[in-house]
Amino acid sequence: MGRVALLAGLSAGALLSGCGQSGTSSVALARTACGYVAKSIVLFDSSQHAASHQVATSDRAAALTQLRLALAPAGLAAARNPSWDPLVTTLSETSDQIPESSLIHALTRQCAPFSSSP
Repeated sequence: MGRVALLAGLSAGALLSGCGQSGTSSVALARTACGYVAKSIVLFDSSQHAASHQVATSDRAAALTQLRLALAPAGLAAARNPSWDPLVTTLSETSDQIPESSLIHALTRQCAPFSSSP
C-alpha cells in the first residue's frame, strides 16, 4: 500500500505542478506539507486525551486525513529537491494499518526545519 500512496502522491504532485505550483520552491512545498503534518500531530495528540471513544476516533481520522493531504506537496518538494524524499516515504506509510503513533517521531524530525518550538 505504501508504494501506491507514494505513486498517488507523486501523480497528484505532477498535476499540481501544472496548476500554478511550478514556480513554488521545494522549501515552500515542504513547509506546506509540514503544516499538514503539524495539524495531524495536534489532532492525534488530542485523540489520546479525548473525552469519549467517538471523539478519539474522529480526531484520529482527521489526523490521518491531514497526513494524506501532506503527501502531494511533499511529493512536489521531493521532485524539486531529493532531500525531501524521506518525508514522502514516511507519509506514504500512512494507512489504516500503520498507526500514526509509529510515524510521529520520524515526521517530527523531518519537519523540524519548520517547527516553531525551541
